[in-house]
Amino acid sequence: MKRFVLLQLLLSLTLSHILSQTIFQKSYGNGHEGSAAMEKTSDGGYIFTGGANSFCIGLNDVYLFKTDSLGNLSWTKTFKVNDYNHGFAVTQNIEGGYAIAGATSVSNTQSSFYFIKTDDNGNLLKSKTYGNYPVAYPNVIQQTNDSGYVMYGYYFENYYYSLLVRTNKDGDVLWSKTYCYQVGKSLVKTNDNGFILCGNTSNGAIDIYVTKIDSLGNTLWTQIIGIDSAIAVCNQIKNTKDGGHIIVGYDQIGNVMDVLLMKIDSLGSVQWVKTYGGIDSDNGENVFETSDGGYIVVGGTFSFGAAGYGDAYLLKTDSAGNLLWSKIYGGAGKEWGCSVKETNDGGYVFAGVTWITNGAFLIKTDQNGGVDCFENSPATIVNTPGTHTYTASFIVGQCNASNTPNTIVGSVGVEENICNYTNVQGIDYSDNALEIYPNPASKNFIIETLENGTLEIFNIEGQLVKTIYLSAPKTSVDVSYLPNGVYAIEVKSAKGVVVKKLIKQ
Repeated sequence: MKRFVLLQLLLSLTLSHILSQTIFQKSYGNGHEGSAAMEKTSDGGYIFTGGANSFCIGLNDVYLFKTDSLGNLSWTKTFKVNDYNHGFAVTQNIEGGYAIAGATSVSNTQSSFYFIKTDDNGNLLKSKTYGNYPVAYPNVIQQTNDSGYVMYGYYFENYYYSLLVRTNKDGDVLWSKTYCYQVGKSLVKTNDNGFILCGNTSNGAIDIYVTKIDSLGNTLWTQIIGIDSAIAVCNQIKNTKDGGHIIVGYDQIGNVMDVLLMKIDSLGSVQWVKTYGGIDSDNGENVFETSDGGYIVVGGTFSFGAAGYGDAYLLKTDSAGNLLWSKIYGGAGKEWGCSVKETNDGGYVFAGVTWITNGAFLIKTDQNGGVDCFENSPATIVNTPGTHTYTASFIVGQCNASNTPNTIVGSVGVEENICNYTNVQGIDYSDNALEIYPNPASKNFIIETLENGTLEIFNIEGQLVKTIYLSAPKTSVDVSYLPNGVYAIEVKSAKGVVVKKLIKQ
């Protein structure tokens, strides 16, 4: 659609009013960082948290990075109590500051949920710990309507338990719930001040559970959803515009996983389910409902890209889960996508971890996932697995402790450009940026440019009809087979993007 609008504007000679899509790839840190979660901020920038270089799981210190809308680093902070700390989720609060859900070691063998509240510049205001467990993973934090917070995740203590902690605005516990035989992964708020919980069961079959609770944590209903002959895991659940929910995670048969995308209604009934991947293991970490009613999914793939390491994996679907396109991003090492959003210009932004620069990354793409660097289009396989549902109840308890730790605050990191092009690429409308002649053309035209790059030709309907590589300073382009009409010429190079009108006659 953008290409069609672009061409129409070209025809009306109003090039100065065309909106461009920016693309960039940035990394942050000193070589030991990875982003576990990212959110858009009220000023149009991004905030993300994480820790050391790992698959969406940080170690050592909790990191908090703030950037502007172009990925330029504004500031960084680190937080720690003891030797082992990591950030899993972050949200901007109504005060303009930020709240982080993380974990910290209490001793060499025990860990706690870790709440951190900062002002808008990342300065520490409050910190709290909850529980005392061998392993603790708080996966989500959201602010509630009374300015308090809810944190949800899981811990292990002989069995897996999910843990829900409801606090006031300063992190003081109002109530808490534990649910036995659950691995708590995600939570969304509902219009009645309750919550929908999502994770996977851990006693017997490993299936996805969806639980509705009221504002005090009392269970109203639980739906368990299994994938036939497979393990099913929920990594995240989001509300959808129709009142239902979208779940992303993975299913696993033997040692092979596929990205799992599942749409359910407001009562947990399955509306459709799809899997995506290749011959090796692939995982969906995060999902976002897009403005066209479809979904954008980010995660990681071992089926495509760097053998044995994994690449970041981005998939775009329609409203029924049908795949529109997929992309992988990465170099020779490990890359993994952990959080994704749609941007105001119709593109996408996602965060994760990269071995290209050994840091946390933030990648902004165009509407087709394009970034022109460390990017490929894999042959993603789509399947529609069978499902089965059943109900169950879980033993409910309470969190065993709450403390106010001595949090140590620091700062870390530098900003690096993953690619060597100008990081923010827009459309250059300068008449001198390139030359096309003859124009109109009948059989071929010559394009003169100062930079090597890629040329794409789009017809009046915005469809891509030709792609070639340009070698500076001059390239001959065959258009003899194209129908007569008006076309948009888009040239991408290290200097940016240039758009011209071509008449074929």
